[in-house]
Amino acid sequence: MWYSSLGIISIAEVSGGPDDGGIGDLKVELWQILKRNCTTTFCDSVDHLAIMLYVEGDLKSFGPDGFRKIARSRKDRDICVEVVISKKSWENRTARRMRALLSDVVFKSILLFAERIKRDGDSIDDEALKRAVVTVLNEFNKGG
Repeated sequence: MWYSSLGIISIAEVSGGPDDGGIGDLKVELWQILKRNCTTTFCDSVDHLAIMLYVEGDLKSFGPDGFRKIARSRKDRDICVEVVISKKSWENRTARRMRALLSDVVFKSILLFAERIKRDGDSIDDEALKRAVVTVLNEFNKGG
């Protein structure tokens, strides 16, 4: 599958440029920790969870902050959430506060993944998934 080299949870970004407040670098660091430590989706019907960040910049806006779309492909066995982060949300934040922002987005994305999977009638051990992701986020937030 297209995601086979990305691990169980991936994070991608579309930047409104030219600056994203450091989110691009931090999301790579977080993804590396996720890839190392999250080895299952805890769901037999989904193999990959993808988080797509749309980060507003001076050149392009993507609308208001928030989760704008969640899509699932049963054929590809993946699920994706699109998240908009406005410039107002990241501008003038310290590195520690940027980590907290990204951690919050990832955790809420995991909750949305689990909710969608359950709504579709599939089973997921969402408590185990949350515990695995919280462990990763704790490690990530110690950095910087």
